[in-house]
Amino acid sequence: MRSSPTPALAAVALGALAAACTISTDHDGISIELGPEAFDIRYHATDETRLDLDVAAGDTLILEDIHGDVTVRADGEDAPHLLAVLSANGRTEEEAEDALKDVEVTVEHADGEVRVRVTTRSRTVDLGASVTMTIQPSADLTAVVPEGVAVRIESTSGDVEVRGPLGPCEAGTSYGDVVLEDVSGEAVARSGSGDIDLKDVDGVDVIAQTSYGDVTLEDVSGAKIEATSSSGDVTLRDVRGEKLEVHSSYGTLELDDVAGTLTARTSSGDVDVEDIRGDVDASSGYGSVTIQGEFTRLRAESSSGDVEVEAQGASRAEADWLISSRYGDVEIELSASFACDVDAYTNYGSIESDFPLQKETERRGAGDSAKGKIGGGGKTLEIHTSSGDVEIKRRD
Repeated sequence: MRSSPTPALAAVALGALAAACTISTDHDGISIELGPEAFDIRYHATDETRLDLDVAAGDTLILEDIHGDVTVRADGEDAPHLLAVLSANGRTEEEAEDALKDVEVTVEHADGEVRVRVTTRSRTVDLGASVTMTIQPSADLTAVVPEGVAVRIESTSGDVEVRGPLGPCEAGTSYGDVVLEDVSGEAVARSGSGDIDLKDVDGVDVIAQTSYGDVTLEDVSGAKIEATSSSGDVTLRDVRGEKLEVHSSYGTLELDDVAGTLTARTSSGDVDVEDIRGDVDASSGYGSVTIQGEFTRLRAESSSGDVEVEAQGASRAEADWLISSRYGDVEIELSASFACDVDAYTNYGSIESDFPLQKETERRGAGDSAKGKIGGGGKTLEIHTSSGDVEIKRRD
């Protein structure tokens, strides 16, 4: 059924036409496209300034209130300095130049800290037809510092990139990507909306967190490692930690060559863990779970997806193991010498085992159940699915 525009929609359309933009509607709602000509902001002014930094290894460089991209790199040869590229826009050349005058970069030195602040003043521009726009100047900063300097960065909008060798680092941005490379000590990277990439980090506590974006850790070690995305994939390669916590609300978890006590959870997405050495607790709300490696404690679950486990090498059950799915097949491969008590059942499906198990006389619905000891028995290996098949393989 075609509906007539409401008075509110008509008012929006008139305002859109006055501002030179395109408006359209469909069953999903209203779509408005704004081009550069919509606001006639066509003039761009820039300025560049260089400031010396009195900073040495062991000191802390602090950059705060930044509206723009930030780069910090270690250089053992170049003198420490800050290069600031200032930018502002306007409807006229004079307006852009005036906006640029409102940007101030200051450097303060005190007690082993070098603090860089960027002060800007936003301007509200009247575009006519009761439409206003806020113009915010920006400052892209590049800091060159000696090796071993600690870094703290807080940006309201822009990418952050830190490349060492540097000391402890904490970097955050509301909108933008964060990259940390070659950092020693505590490493914290946060973004409200953007990707997080950590590489060659030898930390104590390592935290990589984004609300909207992917998280990637490569060649990272630490006592406690957290990698979290509210909406995005999380990838770990060559990661070592006493405790590993990997989470995504909506995304895939992919881990390869990791060691430590692992907790990996996603509400919607697959969990794929290869070459893990340590304890494993992995789950997916809607996705498959695949675990391969050496472990002594195991919990692998999916609400809706297959679960597949390959217990390699010196894997052994030092505590009870659980492998389960509500809607999916469940499979585990064990060595011929593995020892445990098996309790397997499915409500709707069949059970196949390379190990001798005793089928239960009382079947569960249209399913199957089996119990038995393998390798002389030991801790309980519970394997079950509400709807799917169960398979227990022996690796000779």
